[in-house]
Amino acid sequence: MMNKAHIGQTILFLRKGRGITQEQLAAMVGVSAGAVSKWENGNSAPDIALLAPLARALHTSLDILLSFQREPSEAEAGRIKRELADLFIHQGYEAGEARGRAYLEEYPTSFRLKYIVAALNEMYLMMSELDSPAFIEEKRRESLALFRQVADSGDGDYRHAALFSLAHTQMVLENYQASEDALKELPQAFFDPMTLYPTLLMRQGKHKEAANLCAKKLLHDLTQANLMLIVMANSAMAEETEQTGNPEETTEATEAVKAIEAAEGGQPFARAALYLNTAHQLEEMFSIGLGSAAYNLSRLHLKAGRLEEAADWFAVYADRLLAAGYDHEGSPYFGDIRLEVDPEGQKVLRKKLFQTLPREEEFQPLKGFPAYGQALEKLNAAAAAL
Repeated sequence: MMNKAHIGQTILFLRKGRGITQEQLAAMVGVSAGAVSKWENGNSAPDIALLAPLARALHTSLDILLSFQREPSEAEAGRIKRELADLFIHQGYEAGEARGRAYLEEYPTSFRLKYIVAALNEMYLMMSELDSPAFIEEKRRESLALFRQVADSGDGDYRHAALFSLAHTQMVLENYQASEDALKELPQAFFDPMTLYPTLLMRQGKHKEAANLCAKKLLHDLTQANLMLIVMANSAMAEETEQTGNPEETTEATEAVKAIEAAEGGQPFARAALYLNTAHQLEEMFSIGLGSAAYNLSRLHLKAGRLEEAADWFAVYADRLLAAGYDHEGSPYFGDIRLEVDPEGQKVLRKKLFQTLPREEEFQPLKGFPAYGQALEKLNAAAAAL
């Protein structure tokens, strides 16, 4: 018996790949648009007599039309993900992308695999040797197409992740309205089930599982908190170009901000410094991140014309980056959490970062400051040692 759900997914995939509507496909094979909709929704299947016309309309073969039912198991998908990540890291972007395309041809209706391939393509785009702006934009648009297919699939396991990735990639491409539209498709859940799971596990005597879950949740929330603080800092500095400079026309500052403002001068700078210093303290307290707060503090002082302070913070960033481990081993909070990329892979990525930082145009005004020069020497030495 023909599997209605599988053939429906196949028809949907091939129709969208050709860029034709349900009405156009219906006209090609002599049925109603409603019939095509039912096929794609898995509510019915096309008559056997329509399979050949369908294959011709969709520019495929009967074998492909009927065999697009393969889906890698969860274990196989995990193995593929690890294989692709290893290729991206150790053999370069082009090798990983090519293997990803091959897997998509092998499993053309697997939305799970589409998401994995698109996400890895985005994650490791920096590893490409062909990193021209046009090339990067082309690859991002290819990832967008895959994310959109997954988001439109209704696959509950990956739809939300695809929408989030879609929003992020659209934002990077400066398609802000499209990014916002994707975010609006995500459900606005009032309750977070993760707040209940640990207690549920504890009541069942699953203490180790509860602790591991809490550690993962804590790491996630700290990472998100740091990101929010950095965004708040950038927002505060953006006000500098929008306000008249009259303190009474800005929102009322807290006592902590006022204290910094009195010392530093300028409310936007004071608030940005407060937020970034808080983020830096979180990173230091929990030994997380790669010094992103110090990096942004350096940029903040640079923008304010405080070059010596900017150089000092760049040195703090470099030291934090160089001291960071390749996993969470030894952390009293996150020691049992393992990263997806193993230490050897982390070293390759870290080396790329060490080599890139000295070339960043934004920090060129810091040349001549001892702290900046010494930091670059450390980064170059670390890159050469890896």
